Order: sequence, then structure tokens, then C-alpha cells
Amino acid sequence: MPPEQGPNTRSPAPRRSPRRETLPTLGAVFLALGWFAFPLPLKSPGSVPPPGTPPHLRIERVDALTTDPSGRLYRRLRADEMQRMTPGAKSVLVRPRLTVFPATGPMWHFKAETGEVSPDGKTIYLPGPVLGRRGAIEPLEIDTRDLRIMATNNYGESDEPATIRGTTFEARGTGMKIWLEEGRIDLLSDASGIMGPR
Repeated sequence: MPPEQGPNTRSPAPRRSPRRETLPTLGAVFLALGWFAFPLPLKSPGSVPPPGTPPHLRIERVDALTTDPSGRLYRRLRADEMQRMTPGAKSVLVRPRLTVFPATGPMWHFKAETGEVSPDGKTIYLPGPVLGRRGAIEPLEIDTRDLRIMATNNYGESDEPATIRGTTFEARGTGMKIWLEEGRIDLLSDASGIMGPR
């Protein structure tokens, strides 16, 4: 008997091949494995300037003053030279001199041969030897290396050996934290000191 035909007649649903369903799934799995096994580079080859490329920005005799929202001066950064290789990159300083003006207490001064400022201007890194000095009131000297200063928090730290000299003491240790606003310094390990007139 011939099959019925007409507007209400339903044709049987086409059967899906298991092979057709498996292929897209396997393709997605291989793509995921390839992503983890061969990740894309973090930086494209064109994002780092080749050696010998002139800097994007170069300024000599830098003297930058920074104020807080009320207009009070709280930082002055001077350097013989500042360079920035690409827009939005960190700034590299030659012979930086940093002065911090706490709201209370004496000023702090730091100097080094080189320095770096983060793109947002909030962190100043002084690699290599660093000399620090607190103003004439309660004078203090700091001799350390690789100092990081979080300028907006008036806080600094180093993981390297540090020597602190006051008018009546000398202290040494490894690792240092300094709160510039409070005038407090902590030596983190191997701390030793000598009390008496210098």
C-alpha cells in the first residue's frame, strides 16, 4: 500500500549521524588543548622597541612638584634626566633626588644613581645604592639598596641590608620598612645596634 500523502502527513525526522556530532566536539577539545599547550605571547613582537630605538620622551633637568588634593606640597622629584621608551611605560631617571614633605615632622631626602617611576606615578623604585636623610629636626641617615617608595602612602621598603644612623645610635639589619609620615623605621631581620655619641 503506498504511503499516505497530504498536508497533514509527517515525514520521518532525519537521523543524525553520530560522526557529525562527534567531529565538532573533538575540534573544540583540540582547540582548548592547543590554547594551553601553545599560549599566545604576552607581548606582541612590535610592543617592545628594538635596541637602539630612541625614547618616546626625554626630558633633562626634571623638577616635578606634587601636591595633595588640598594643595599641600608633599613630594618633589628631581633628576638629571628622564626617559620613557613608549607611551604609558615606566619612566627611567638618571641621578634622581626625591624629597617627601610629611604633614607633620621633618622632610625626608633620598638620592640614587638611577630610578624608575611607575606609569601611574604612585611607585618610585631606586635600584642600587640609596642614601636617605631626614631633616635637621631629629636628623637621621639611611644607607640601603633597592628602595621602593609608595609615594601616595608615604611608605618605603627594601629587602636588602640597611644601616640607620642617628645622633646617638647606629643600627644595622636586613630588610627595612619605613613610614615617612610617622618617622618610624623597622629592621626586619638580623638587627643589631650601638648606642652612644658618634
